[in-house]
Amino acid sequence: MKLLLIFVCIFLTLYKVDNVSLTVTYSDVIFLVLFIIFVNDFFKKGLSFDKFSKLWTFYLAILVISGLINFTFLEGRFLNIFKTYFFSLILYIMVYSYRLKNKIKIKTFCIYTIILCSFFLVKTWGEMQSKLSNIDTGFTNVDLFESSLNLNTWGYILVLFLVFTFYCLINNIYTKFSLMFSAVILIFIFFSYSRTAYSLSILSIVWTFLFVNKKNMKNIIIPILFISIIYLLWETLDLKTSDAALDFIDKKSGNYGDDLINTRFYIINIEPLIENYEKFNPIQAFIGDGVSVQHSFFSHTLIVTGIVGFVIYIKRYIYIIKYLYSSIKKKLQIKKAKMLLLLVIIILINDFVTNVSAYLPFAAYLSSIIMAYIIADINKIKMYGVERKQY
Repeated sequence: MKLLLIFVCIFLTLYKVDNVSLTVTYSDVIFLVLFIIFVNDFFKKGLSFDKFSKLWTFYLAILVISGLINFTFLEGRFLNIFKTYFFSLILYIMVYSYRLKNKIKIKTFCIYTIILCSFFLVKTWGEMQSKLSNIDTGFTNVDLFESSLNLNTWGYILVLFLVFTFYCLINNIYTKFSLMFSAVILIFIFFSYSRTAYSLSILSIVWTFLFVNKKNMKNIIIPILFISIIYLLWETLDLKTSDAALDFIDKKSGNYGDDLINTRFYIINIEPLIENYEKFNPIQAFIGDGVSVQHSFFSHTLIVTGIVGFVIYIKRYIYIIKYLYSSIKKKLQIKKAKMLLLLVIIILINDFVTNVSAYLPFAAYLSSIIMAYIIADINKIKMYGVERKQY
């Protein structure tokens, strides 16, 4: 029941409550119930905290201090950032604890994830296509939904689902269905028209079938065959991609180098840092201003939570990467550790490009529970003495 509430909470973030200055979604009502459960479990000592969640808590503390010192803690921008990070942390701790104590089965989690992905596609596909057929400008900068979901973030969310589907595959959970569903996800990723999503999906395929599951290369034939059949049907039925989408792809293909270096590196990272740190006082340089949401986690953490927050944010991921490297080196659940490492790399790359984890609750919550589930799966070995070697 708790797990079901968590997934319902994530899905309902796509539905925003109108006429409020603070971004409130219908999932917030469900989250209140989850928070009561969280507090109850906390006092009953039914929750477990790993180093990643502790560092996350420290980062939230810096964010709160920044909001208080800058008198921005009551602003809608601050509350939106805090809510997304705080809810993500709570969901992470709950899923991590329940999986660690074996209260969540992998088959149940897999089924709920697939259902959530299906509902997500049903909810968003029609509106996305409608926007694509009518837009005249670069549509990755246009909000498709009140939840701030656009084509780049839409593609990234599908990549998260793809990675967990591959995780189910390497654990031999619903193997044939996982293969077919991963093929379906890849088809939808193709229609995201997002180069970031394309790159991350290719990385996921290569990583999973060449680096993780290399003994079962034949598994990749099914999704490739399925995608090929869909492509042939698309061409045979003469289905058309919108002119706006084609124009946008041509435009982006022509300035890839400039977009990567000038936009993704300088405009969304270096320029905001220069502009903000020129007017920051010494205290703000260390703890940020608490409200200036940026387009990349690099500039975002340095501006919103300052140098101190940035160090803690980076330390979280350095810790988990070192932990996973150690697990792989010790041959401790190698496949699971490699898949979690893939997930961390994908989150960091995408947040460097879009910083989606700071402003899109659906993506932030989804990445949190998937990461929590996998790391708890690995840590169960220490508690229950699960088989040490996995090839």
